Amino acid sequence: MDPLSLTASIAGLVQISGFVISRCYDYGCAVSSAPTEQRELLTEITTLSGLLLGLQSRVNGTSSDTSDRTPRMAGMHDVVRECQVILRGIADKLDIRNVGEERKLGIGINRALWPLKRKETMELVAKLERQKATLTMALSTDTLSYVEETMAHVKGIQLTLDASKLEEEKARRYGTVERKRATLKWLSEANYQNKHTRASSQQMPGTGAWLVESKEMMAWLREPKAFLWLYGIPGSGKTVLTSHILNECILPFRSLTNMIAYFYCDFRDANSQRPESVLGALLCQLSLQLKSWPSIIDESMKRHTAEDGRTNVPTYAELESLLMQVLNSTEGPDNGRITLVVDALDECNGREKLLQMLSSIHETVNNVRVFVTSRREPDIQQIFNDFPQVCLQESVVDNDVRTYVGHTMKTNAAFRKLSDSLREFVAKSLVLGCNGMFRWVQCQVQELSTLRTDKAVRQALKSLPRDLDETYERILSRINHNDAVMAKRALTWLAYAARPLLLEELAEAAVLEQGTRELDPEVRLRDPLDIVEVCGSLVLHRDTTGEVVLAHHSVKDFLRSKSAQTRVEFYHMQDISSNAEVAKSCLTYLLLQDFATGPAISGKELQQRYINYPLLDYSARHWCHHAVLALSDDDKELHSLAMDLMDPKGTPNFFAWIQELLSDRRALRPISGKHTTWATPLYFASSFGLIDVVKSLLEAGVNINERGGSFGGTALHAAVWRNHPEIVQLLMEAGADHTVKDVNLATAHDLTRFKRTRSNPYAR
Repeated sequence: MDPLSLTASIAGLVQISGFVISRCYDYGCAVSSAPTEQRELLTEITTLSGLLLGLQSRVNGTSSDTSDRTPRMAGMHDVVRECQVILRGIADKLDIRNVGEERKLGIGINRALWPLKRKETMELVAKLERQKATLTMALSTDTLSYVEETMAHVKGIQLTLDASKLEEEKARRYGTVERKRATLKWLSEANYQNKHTRASSQQMPGTGAWLVESKEMMAWLREPKAFLWLYGIPGSGKTVLTSHILNECILPFRSLTNMIAYFYCDFRDANSQRPESVLGALLCQLSLQLKSWPSIIDESMKRHTAEDGRTNVPTYAELESLLMQVLNSTEGPDNGRITLVVDALDECNGREKLLQMLSSIHETVNNVRVFVTSRREPDIQQIFNDFPQVCLQESVVDNDVRTYVGHTMKTNAAFRKLSDSLREFVAKSLVLGCNGMFRWVQCQVQELSTLRTDKAVRQALKSLPRDLDETYERILSRINHNDAVMAKRALTWLAYAARPLLLEELAEAAVLEQGTRELDPEVRLRDPLDIVEVCGSLVLHRDTTGEVVLAHHSVKDFLRSKSAQTRVEFYHMQDISSNAEVAKSCLTYLLLQDFATGPAISGKELQQRYINYPLLDYSARHWCHHAVLALSDDDKELHSLAMDLMDPKGTPNFFAWIQELLSDRRALRPISGKHTTWATPLYFASSFGLIDVVKSLLEAGVNINERGGSFGGTALHAAVWRNHPEIVQLLMEAGADHTVKDVNLATAHDLTRFKRTRSNPYAR
């Protein structure tokens, strides 16, 4: 078999395997209640499909001259032929009736109409196992020879091709990869895979089966065009269930004809709460799975790229248009289907347009399934009310809670010390009191595990809190008086931080006194983990990343609620004042006497600063984010601190901040001198939208047309580029010259062709 024939045969096999997987799915082979032989057949075909994709990648990467290929590669031809015979045979038998026309009869009837007898199915499983083993062996043993041949092939090219052409080809390929990487980053910087991994790690074996086997989920899985909304109260386990559905029913069947994209909105990560991040992440995933990279995305990015190479980010409308074009391009019998999953829509800011779009996708695109989760908020219910939905009621969650509690009783060291009867009493009490809230159970488990006597456990079980609000009230009330101020600071930071905080950052923020100019080493915690212990089950420390976050969205909800205001007033939080507190702490840090010497003079010195001052990176990059949200409240203390840093004369602390803001921390390279020379308070205040600071600087008589930033623009350039119309108007009324050009000969008016919408800590 020649290389082209082998490549075509493998590609055909991948298509056939995708079709067979889809048919097995229609017959209900994926659910846990399906006959064993049917589930085994589906597993074998799915595994084989993955191996075929690996083989396809291998063959596509080999030389066109295969006359000297090893017997192992030659053996793959036989495997491919045998797989063709088996899969085509299965496809023909599964295609004898149109399952799609009979889906309304239910999965039970479809399963009853399974055309293969048990013996025949098991024989096919055995055949597939043999071919899978042969293919695995061939792929494994061929690796070394493949590498050797590839190296020889490259050497041959180098000897026969002109060196300049070879370098040109290398550059072209490298450029293609780099452009694609840049495009993906341009679409979205959200790390959706990490969030899925974290959610999956919380899933307890044996839980979630009720949702997989529910009639609503069965119907959604069968149809190529479907919508399902899962809603529930806070703490009912929606995110973990989403990861379970992805892992059990969706991701295992991803193929060229079954594309999948998902996203988790997260209150702990400001970027993940943006509708643009959701659409961008979905676009990234789909683009990587399409048979060919969508040119419309490259064209869109090109339109957003200035002559000097700078790019502005796409608007929501542009991302929506791109996603709809990509989805519409996949319609048709040869393109399979697409599954979109979005978790925690209620944690997305400005979600109305996103809700409308998801609804529109379902109504207008014929090959897309949509699965979303959220609380039952009025605006979400209004749009999704006519769609199929599943409510996380107590009756359906209780079994999962019972499984979770039983597992905890067996694995938690504190509960293993209890007698069997007391463990049983604990389990029964938690299941009865949870009211469908996993989060409530988690809090009680953590609190009960700290009790040292059986009597204390029994007493606690007699007076369990009624709900999450009462649970959080008790936790806060038990915080030691000496730790209360530290705990309040920590919780405020965690509730309003623009990104997840590292343990060392949180420990520093929790002990920082606002307005201080020198850090007292004696006020620092001897062990940063103490702050986690103080806050108890309200926070979560992620060992793998070192991050500390609020344990659940309901914690922030309570801290902002009227219940907290009346029950634990000291810990009550309001958005504006809390952002002001964080901003003032950041400014206090940047104004420390330790940075009064100005910018670091070397990478080593800069690295040492980050080590000695763990809150420096966050303070430098995010104080403006919090200040913009708080300065409108006429906070004189915050304004005073901001002006101390943005002094018209340009203080050493200001230039140190600019260095930390613009330096590449990963490379630990300080910025060059010209950047700090050009840095001006007015430019950066205009860039970050600090309108009150801009007013004060103009009143102080600063040079309104002075250059600043990386490209030598004026404050007007910065305000236009960052899309701050109020500041643009303010500067124009104060006499800003709109004809001034930056180093790229662009006036502020020239920049109006490019509108920025994504918040970015880096100034232009």
